[in-house]
Amino acid sequence: MHRKAHLFYFGMTKIGDILRIVERVVPEALAEEWDNPGLQVGSLDRSATGIILSLDADIAMFDKAREVGANIAITHHPLFFNPIRRLDLGTPAGRIIQRAVIDKMTLYSAHTNLDVMNGGVNDTLADRVGLLNKRPFANMGRIGEVASIETLESIAVRMKSDFSLPHVSIVGDLMRRITRIAVCGGSGGSLVKDAAENGADLLITGDVKYHAAKDAELYGIAVMDIGHFASESIVLPVLAAIIKEALGREGIDIGLHIHLGRDPLRVC
Repeated sequence: MHRKAHLFYFGMTKIGDILRIVERVVPEALAEEWDNPGLQVGSLDRSATGIILSLDADIAMFDKAREVGANIAITHHPLFFNPIRRLDLGTPAGRIIQRAVIDKMTLYSAHTNLDVMNGGVNDTLADRVGLLNKRPFANMGRIGEVASIETLESIAVRMKSDFSLPHVSIVGDLMRRITRIAVCGGSGGSLVKDAAENGADLLITGDVKYHAAKDAELYGIAVMDIGHFASESIVLPVLAAIIKEALGREGIDIGLHIHLGRDPLRVC
């Protein structure tokens, strides 16, 4: 029997062992300089009981982790970006830290490193949009061609159906013919200029702000905002498969669960 499997079956596979394997397949070195991937809260020395994947660390995630017996949470969004000057348990981050300590959970993040890696957030989004000949642009996003020319309106209808969205926000003429699309999961409004300069007719992303929309009009590129949550949550099943395969190569068989969560933004 493989040594890792032997350790696991006797309850001795450490959280640190699991996370070292995760780091190999989603390298922290790929992250942007300003980012804070990796260990957020918790111990690396406890025995691993299970893994839960989530876009964010929230109370519902902790509830599901407790239900399925997981003590490792791998989230996309880090809990911290800036140094902590005080630990106030009444703040959102403080409540998450308190719950992690109470539940003896270890929180780990794979953020911009997961965005840019092969098979990560932006590759997954490009595949869902149906891009051909996809390739990186602006270090973060992906760009490619559509299988056949579509209008901006038809793409909007398709995105609403494919992502189960009640609406999308758009910049541009609904009848515009689209042949090349750029995508960036999360908040990609800052890539409007790069997408236009790379010949994209349309940028699909989330969290597009007013001034980015005005810039898009000036650059002559259409923009479609499908939301931060929708553009990133699609990676969770993909990440689960990547981690499961990596652990399997080490002979580790451990429960791996997904907390899909929900978009906190609603349309009324």
